[in-house]
Formats: sequence, structure tokens, C-alpha cells
Amino acid sequence: MKKITVLVMACCLIFSLTACGSKKDKTENNTTEAATVEEKTTEEKTEEAKAEKEKKTEAKKKEKTKAKAKEKTEAAKTETEATTEAETEATTEEEASKKDNTVTVYNADGNEVYVTDNGDGTYSTDDGVLYYLGEDGVLRAKGHEDLYTSGYTSSSDESASDDKGNTITVHSADGNEVYVTDNGDGTYTTSDGVVYYLGEDGVLRAKGAEDLYMSTAE
Repeated sequence: MKKITVLVMACCLIFSLTACGSKKDKTENNTTEAATVEEKTTEEKTEEAKAEKEKKTEAKKKEKTKAKAKEKTEAAKTETEATTEAETEATTEEEASKKDNTVTVYNADGNEVYVTDNGDGTYSTDDGVLYYLGEDGVLRAKGHEDLYTSGYTSSSDESASDDKGNTITVHSADGNEVYVTDNGDGTYTTSDGVVYYLGEDGVLRAKGAEDLYMSTAE
């Protein structure tokens, strides 16, 4: 009986020691697991913080790149506007200069024609025809009609003048009609102020100007 009691007590002691060991192991395991979880959580937090930092850095880079692109765009826009403004001013100045140099002349029918005085004795029309000013005040260009610095008398005025005997029609060597005023003293004046003298052969002559004829030249 005594042996049985000792055996039971030994079993209880062994059980207690085993239970304590298991509980200790379990506590240690729980502590290890908690440390592992905490370590994992800290690592995750570190990774998240790193990712967030990289994200912010990338966002800053994008923002900086965007700002530079915007700055370049604004600079290019400003430069384009400045260039356009300069070109517009140059065009305006050119047009103003051209307008200031515009001269009104007339064709043989008395119609107004606008030409630009090039300042070198030549005149240009809007369609690019280059005229040369003769000493007789007539603008000439090969293949184009002559232009005159002052207009001819209109048909109605011509008739009235003819009735008074002041204006007569003469002709150039090319057969073109030219209107001159009979001054009554043997001289005749064209509409541009050239004074002609009538020769005995019926030819009107003026220094530096083409001869004019009372009738169409042969």
C-alpha cells in the first residue's frame, strides 16, 4: 500500500512537472510568436514608410518635371508671341511706308492707277509691274500701257474745251492720243505741265519729251 501511494505521488509530480513545462513552453512560444509578429509588423511599417517616401519622391519629381515643362511651354509661347508681334509691327511699318510712297497716276483713259514710288526713278504697281519715269513725266513699262502723272480731261470736258478752242488732240509717235492745251502763243501744254512748241512742219516739240503730231504719225 505504501508503494502504491509513493507511485501515485511520483506520477502526480511527473504530471505537474510536465504541465509546468508545457505551460512554460507555451508561454515561450506565445512570446516568440508575439515577437515575430511585432518584428513583422515593424518590418511592414518600415516597408510601407519606404514605399510612401518613394511615392512622395516620385510625386515631387513628376511635379518638378511638370513645372519645367510648363515653364518651357510658357517661354516658347512668349517667344512666339514676341516674334509674331515683331512680324506684325514690321508688316505694319512696311505697309505704312508703302502707303506713304503711294502715288496716283492715270492711264490713257484717265482712270486712276496706284503705284509705289521706289525712290530711284522707278514705280511699281500692286501686280509687280516696274515702270520707269521718263523726262516727259510719262511712266513706261515694256508690254504695258503708259501711265501719266496727271489725268487727261474727261470726254465732256474735252468737248467743252474744244468748243472754246483751248484743248486739242494730238498724237504720239505710237499713234496714241495726247491732249494738249493751246496757249494761243504758238505753245501747247500737256496735262503734266510739259510745254511744247509748234514747228513749221506741224510737229510739237519739247526738250526731253517725245514729239507730238497734229495727225497720226506715218
